[in-house]
Amino acid sequence: MRAVLPSPAMTVALIALGVALGGSAVAGSGLITGAQIQDHSVGLNDLTYSAIATLRGRQGPAGPAGPPASTAAIARKLAIVHATANIPAGAVGSATAHCPSGSVILSGGGHTNGQGLWVSAPIAVLGAGTGWQAGGSSFSTLPSQVDATAICLKP
Repeated sequence: MRAVLPSPAMTVALIALGVALGGSAVAGSGLITGAQIQDHSVGLNDLTYSAIATLRGRQGPAGPAGPPASTAAIARKLAIVHATANIPAGAVGSATAHCPSGSVILSGGGHTNGQGLWVSAPIAVLGAGTGWQAGGSSFSTLPSQVDATAICLKP
């Protein structure tokens, strides 16, 4: 049998592989001690999850209970107002649900059975307070409706 020697390229590749594997072993053998780390230089992203968990303190005692919420009291402060407008065929229209005097708009919504709801937003109307406006379109040969709903907080 005749011995086959590796090619020069294979020899260089094997030497490079040996150096690469040996280099990580040499780097891994030199441990870093706490004395070598500068104070306040290690961030949370440098720690393991278990190390972070050990840094957390114990949970403290529960604070005093707050006053109980009364659903009925909250409901008495809310006003839900609806408004509907008819939209003729081929037209655009809007409806505005006005909050009671002195109330503040919290939220609202709109709906139309036409082709699209084009506006649904809070609105402040001079002399009429706040409310919710919704608009729709009826670009077909059939009329449609648009509905606006306002959720208001009474004083």
